Amino acid sequence: MNDRNFADIISDLKKSEERLNVYIPSLSSEVEFKALTLLQQKNIIDNLSNNLFGVIEFYSVIHNLIKSSTTHDISTLNTIDRINIILSFVKNISPVCNDINMAELLEKNKTITLPELKKTITTDKFVLEISTPSLTTDIKFNNYIVNNYKNEKALLGKLLINEVSKFVNKITVSETGQVIDLTELSVKNAILVIEAIDTKQLKEVFGYITTIRDTEALLVKYEDKRLEIGPELFIM
Repeated sequence: MNDRNFADIISDLKKSEERLNVYIPSLSSEVEFKALTLLQQKNIIDNLSNNLFGVIEFYSVIHNLIKSSTTHDISTLNTIDRINIILSFVKNISPVCNDINMAELLEKNKTITLPELKKTITTDKFVLEISTPSLTTDIKFNNYIVNNYKNEKALLGKLLINEVSKFVNKITVSETGQVIDLTELSVKNAILVIEAIDTKQLKEVFGYITTIRDTEALLVKYEDKRLEIGPELFIM
């Protein structure tokens, strides 16, 4: 077998890739994805780690897989949708995971009512426009953390501010009418803006973040069992 014939074989294998129709909660419809290859599964497992950066890097690998597995515009997908996409990848590898029937779990997820994906919060000083982070927003902020703070030990506070910054899109200062569009700022400057705000002004933002994370938790729960999202799900 020469190199050309081998290349033709690989090309034929790629043409036979399985397609998955994944239910996207925020769109209430299905989007087509390619099933994971063994190499992609390996890349996920290689990020198995117990530290905080291991979690961030896992989601970075997942982001790249999602991006390469669909022709759909992933900027229209959010972190809630990401959970269902991950579960669909897992189902294709293993129909039963941790004693949970994955088809039944995914079917149950179609019945979950989502909270508001966009919201406006008014405080005594600001009007804050917030939303569930898109996948492109999430990866942008995660990359900033990895690139700037990987060797630092004091990380929890930075992760907290980074998390809030993902959710806040625009701030209007009530007294002056000044509008700060965080989506047009660099990640560094967006974080500096959030850091400058009194914590009590962000109380409802924290509440909204909890609501979104609680919704994500519902997606991995079936009856009295639940899955932990991470590389471990992809170990057969």
